[in-house]
Amino acid sequence: MREFTFVNPLLLPHEYDRSPFGRVRDLRRLLDERGESPEQLAARTGVSNMTWRRLLAKRDATALPEKYRAILERHFAPAPVLDAEGIALTGLGGSESKLLERVAQDGRAAGNLEAVVRDADRKRSTTPHLPERLVANIAGLVALLPSAPLAAKALIAGALVYFLNPLDLVADALMGIGFVDDVGVLGIVFRKLRGDRARTSSPR
Repeated sequence: MREFTFVNPLLLPHEYDRSPFGRVRDLRRLLDERGESPEQLAARTGVSNMTWRRLLAKRDATALPEKYRAILERHFAPAPVLDAEGIALTGLGGSESKLLERVAQDGRAAGNLEAVVRDADRKRSTTPHLPERLVANIAGLVALLPSAPLAAKALIAGALVYFLNPLDLVADALMGIGFVDDVGVLGIVFRKLRGDRARTSSPR
């Protein structure tokens, strides 16, 4: 499991190197590797391009402030999908079948599916710095809805209800890791439904 290390700025300077984005040189490397400008980084992270430019004007060995390290970690060092799914499985029943049954139960109890989708879309569009994998899973699940059978609709609704809950297995407010369980739960549900669809649509 990836460790998320948020470094106390009062620690000795070498402690900043525990983060993949601990110093200005790491910010430069990120932009070089991605071929992005500070303006593009600003659009992706919600931090002004002037802030990134001010940081880039500093010496390579300068420690990045904790707040900006955390933002970079959220966007560019997400938990691997296996870790996210492992967290979800461990916390929600211990097996994929138990997790899926629990999610389906929540979906069947959710009531108005259109309202759930609308609320999930609102949360997705108004929550800054959501992991890209989570955004993709939400879009994938919603795209499956129109032709989904009732059992699949229950799973989709339950997954979206899980995303809507701010106090789920890992509270959404926890900086850097708050959505790791959501990534896992929605990833498992999406993979299951996509696999089911592929099996039913393939020629026999």
